[in-house]
Amino acid sequence: MTAILSTSRDTIYPDSDGQPMADSTKQFRWTVTIKENLEILFAEQPDVFVSGTLLWYPVEGDNTLRLAHDAMELKGDCCQGNKLVAIDEMNGWVSPHLTIRFVLNEVQSSY
Repeated sequence: MTAILSTSRDTIYPDSDGQPMADSTKQFRWTVTIKENLEILFAEQPDVFVSGTLLWYPVEGDNTLRLAHDAMELKGDCCQGNKLVAIDEMNGWVSPHLTIRFVLNEVQSSY
């Protein structure tokens, strides 16, 4: 049997997969703390989007493949002087402003 994926704009993408948002209260608190502090930090930058527990559909037209990451595919720029310069390698990069290390992991899905 071959599945045909629809690329129609009529595909409905549910905003919940019925799974719990966090494994524990402690994990949920950290998610909210980090999300809210990043929102405050970037409040004046309209090109920055901060979200938490975002349900993502990576293939247009396929509402059966869904992922809920802590972070998505990542690109970054760093301010050097008065201009932004692309960060060549985000994996392991430490933000001089946030003082956090970015670590990229391969996406695992149980769907």
